[in-house]
Amino acid sequence: MVDARALRALGPKDHASSSLAPGTMSFECVNCHYLVREGKRYAGTENRNHCTKCLWSLHADLRPGDRKALCGGKMNPAGLTFKRVKKDKYGKEKVGELMLVHQCVKCLEVSINRIAADDDPVEIMNLVNSGFSVEGISVLDEADRSEVRRQLFGV
Repeated sequence: MVDARALRALGPKDHASSSLAPGTMSFECVNCHYLVREGKRYAGTENRNHCTKCLWSLHADLRPGDRKALCGGKMNPAGLTFKRVKKDKYGKEKVGELMLVHQCVKCLEVSINRIAADDDPVEIMNLVNSGFSVEGISVLDEADRSEVRRQLFGV
């Protein structure tokens, strides 16, 4: 027997052919069709725009969380970067938070997105040294692997 309360807790399901709607509690991945749950409870962040399993996204935002992009193309997880962080009080540059770099397969726009707490760490590690490059974004390579591992696993 299916628990009706559990089904209501999942919220509405957003289909792969449509854009992500603000306030939805789950959506189907446009790439692997995995049912992705949204919200701080699962991801540690309010706005999720990518699959936890394969890291693909939908080109839905002009600005993070606004869901106003008209393109609607699939966003390929092309690489990783670190969030830009100001220098510490001693003038030494700090390593920032690990970020996903997505590129739309339809319009080629590039965006940077936060990694969520429940994202697949193996898929994230696979993006190190992806070979992707774009002007203005320092995409991580083999030299950054130990810092990526430290941020993901604490080792």
